Order: sequence, then structure tokens, then C-alpha cells
Amino acid sequence: VLSIALNSNSLNVLAGLLLPGAVFGLGAPSSQTDLVAAWYLGLTAGTFWLAHRQGGLGRPAGALIVGAYAVFLVWLLVATM
Repeated sequence: VLSIALNSNSLNVLAGLLLPGAVFGLGAPSSQTDLVAAWYLGLTAGTFWLAHRQGGLGRPAGALIVGAYAVFLVWLLVATM
């Protein structure tokens, strides 16, 4: 399941960011863009760390990942207002 989720997430980034950027071009990066990329990398690294540390992901680790993503979403919504 972890492999499928990570591959799906990578495909979403590829289709949602890189392909439109290649066709339409990208604007200048902003500090907010850098923070979104940092969150993306941090959540991915944290998920790998939890999976390795525990030999898989259980409910507590899943709740931690979902909670971290919720914090990211709240930050993103507040930052765009």
C-alpha cells in the first residue's frame, strides 16, 4: 500500500505540475512555493522514516501523517488569504 500511495503521489505531481509547466511555462518561484516543496519533501521523508522505524505503518503513524497534512493544509489556506 505504501508503494502504491507513493507512486500515485509521484504521478500526481508529474501530471499536475510538471506537464502543465512544460507546456505553459512556470512563473518565478516564490517563498511560498519553496515552503510547499519543503512540506512535500518533509512529509514524504517522515512517512518513510515512520515506515522504516516501525516495520510498516499502523493507525498511530497514519494518524500522525494525516495530522501533519492537515497542519499543512491549514497553513496553506491561511498563507493564501
